[in-house]
Amino acid sequence: MNLAALMNKENTGIRQKLIPIEVKVLTETNSKLKVWRKFGLNSIEVKQFYSWIDSTVLSEMKNEFNLE
Repeated sequence: MNLAALMNKENTGIRQKLIPIEVKVLTETNSKLKVWRKFGLNSIEVKQFYSWIDSTVLSEMKNEFNLE
């Protein structure tokens, strides 16, 4: 296993590039969950949130890993 490809001093490892994307998604998820727990689920908002996750993760991954 090539651990340097996952994590390294230069912060260019795969895992290191994924962490900010995860934090962004999880931060937004926690924010949404607080509202939904307090006021109940809104199916339209949930679908919009899933779409946001899909587009955000795809966009961030393309950008971070120079895909496309």
